[in-house]
Amino acid sequence: MNVYRYVFASVCPNDGDQIIYGLEIRSVERIMVEAIKDACADWPRGFQEEIAEDLQRALGGEVTLRAQHQGVEIVTTLGSAPPSPAPTGAQPG
Repeated sequence: MNVYRYVFASVCPNDGDQIIYGLEIRSVERIMVEAIKDACADWPRGFQEEIAEDLQRALGGEVTLRAQHQGVEIVTTLGSAPPSPAPTGAQPG
């Protein structure tokens, strides 16, 4: 399992506040860091839920996007990372 974390900013289209987002992607596939940075840069302004949907579509895996806006913590989680393979020699349950 690979876990990628990145912090970026985007402007809220509703009130113009700059929002700092914490992105986490969990994936069994390799994701190039340049792809993560480019996908986030495509969102200079936007709503968190739309940003998360786009990032999950573009990058795959399980995407969690966190932010604080006007004192409210918002956590959006989309997609799912496939389960890690069972350890060698594990017996089916």
